[in-house]
Amino acid sequence: MRILKKCIKKILNALGYDVIRIPPRKGYKKPKRDLLRMTYNLTNHCNLNCKCCDNFAPLVEEEFTDLEIFKRDLKRIAALSNMGKGIELLQLTGGEPLLHPQINEALKIARDCFITAPIEIVTNGILLLRMPDPFWQICRENKITIVVTKYPINIDHQGIKEKAAANGVEFHFYGDTEQVLKTMHCVPLDLNGRQNKNESFTKCYKSNLCIKCRNGKLYTCSLIPNIHYFNNYFNLNLRVSKRDHIDIYKARDLDEIFEFIRKPIPFCKYCNIDGSRYDIKWDVSKRELTEWV
Repeated sequence: MRILKKCIKKILNALGYDVIRIPPRKGYKKPKRDLLRMTYNLTNHCNLNCKCCDNFAPLVEEEFTDLEIFKRDLKRIAALSNMGKGIELLQLTGGEPLLHPQINEALKIARDCFITAPIEIVTNGILLLRMPDPFWQICRENKITIVVTKYPINIDHQGIKEKAAANGVEFHFYGDTEQVLKTMHCVPLDLNGRQNKNESFTKCYKSNLCIKCRNGKLYTCSLIPNIHYFNNYFNLNLRVSKRDHIDIYKARDLDEIFEFIRKPIPFCKYCNIDGSRYDIKWDVSKRELTEWV
């Protein structure tokens, strides 16, 4: 679609027409969702440390999610969504989620809270072949789907696939690709916050879709709840306000949440969507500011 729009613009310019980009109106909202698609980080650090990681995992010291907070948050979401019937998908992510020492308990908590909702654990796969039998049993019994993102690293992807099949666990590769095609995508941060928040939100493919839950709050993307790692590491101050999230313990119902996530938020002013870089060759992070700006 992006390429098509560029081609149309070039043709119109060639014909002598001036193509003016009209910014979205101030009150713009994306279509209201019927189901909530949500991710929850079980860890914030990682054992791979990808360049341009939008969770800022390379900048994080070892940090595990408190399962009491995790359980409390999921119970609240379950209460708002009829025991998970209003949930399109729950993804347990990171960082690298398999690093959590209580991963088995986390999986059981997720299924106890969301009885019928699809649940996935999204991993880089590095630890999968070393996971003990109880992990595989819990995944099978609780219908947890394992999703492996393929990175161009030395890892036995075929062995992982066979291990999952042997244990009767639902499994697929992220993007359902049999090839290692992983590249990185970066939305550069405008450290001065001078971007048009309405335009940033409108053009962002993650907005109204990639909803992150953390410590009782829902955020419209992964950058916001993790930006403090970036700020601390580089001694910066990209601010998160109370209007950048919704408190799940104050929300009356899912409709209020859906209404919140379909509108621009103040933090969108930091995202330079027009400067987005695509198909960045995968590499290990050097923890340099230029990776994110």
